[in-house]
Amino acid sequence: MNNFFITCAPKRFDGENISLPLIEDTLLFSSFAKSHGFNPILLNWRSFIDFKKEHLSFFNFDGTPNYSCQLKNTDIVLIRDLGPLELFYPEILLFLEKIKCFAVNSTEVLRFGINKNYLLYLQKKGINIPKTDFQKNSVSYTTLLNNYGNEYIIKPILGECGNSFLKVSEINEDILSYKNTKVSEGWLVQKLIDMTMGEISMVFIKNKFSHAVLKKPTGSYMTVNGRFDPEVSFYIPSNNELAFAFNVINTLPNKPFYCRVDIVPDGNNNFFLMEVELLNPGFFWTKCDKEVVLNNFFKEIKS
Repeated sequence: MNNFFITCAPKRFDGENISLPLIEDTLLFSSFAKSHGFNPILLNWRSFIDFKKEHLSFFNFDGTPNYSCQLKNTDIVLIRDLGPLELFYPEILLFLEKIKCFAVNSTEVLRFGINKNYLLYLQKKGINIPKTDFQKNSVSYTTLLNNYGNEYIIKPILGECGNSFLKVSEINEDILSYKNTKVSEGWLVQKLIDMTMGEISMVFIKNKFSHAVLKKPTGSYMTVNGRFDPEVSFYIPSNNELAFAFNVINTLPNKPFYCRVDIVPDGNNNFFLMEVELLNPGFFWTKCDKEVVLNNFFKEIKS
């Protein structure tokens, strides 16, 4: 029986035991890995890169350490929960270098998609994205104010959940100075897109469409960022929407085992690519058949 490692980023330890409870996502993958003949084990990636704590890298699902475990070339690692990217970026890159077995997604795919610079790559390859500029984390308040206005948003190149989502017009000098110290890779300044029709999020497994949702903004702030409580519903994408998403995936330098592609209509019978999530794609478990999706996921791993 091959080991199936699932990364975790525990906030604390109880002695040498890992902190519980685990997030639902991790428990779901563990349960279905076991039903497909794998031996699921938690991988505390931050201990794994520290030779002094390497003995605290592997855990059973009751939270107790597994001292006999080793990562072998025949094993599989599902790389999902790594903690806040903006806090652990150098360590995450080191962790990816240490993974020599089959990883989901592959370390090449993850290194490419770990920050939003991939949008610039895809744009140069002909993929339609909203008007976007990339600014260093030393960008001045005056530069932003003079070059962008109420129609632009600013968010970090590195980091999840648009955690610095702000209209340029809403920024003041003090906010920018503070956030510049927290944002290591710089800023993405992007034309604000009309979200009235919503954003389509499509999940793909092994380059095959799995399922999709439609996210629509609620309230006055026109964003579908999860922190702003968008309306999320099951969605069946059109052939044109699927074709656009497949073109995005096929333009990537390395094919992901799975990913999520987010698009919105551009008003000209085409679409804007908003994001390709390669590191920790959300599956929207409450809007899909979990059993079908996860059984398919593990069947593709074994194929």
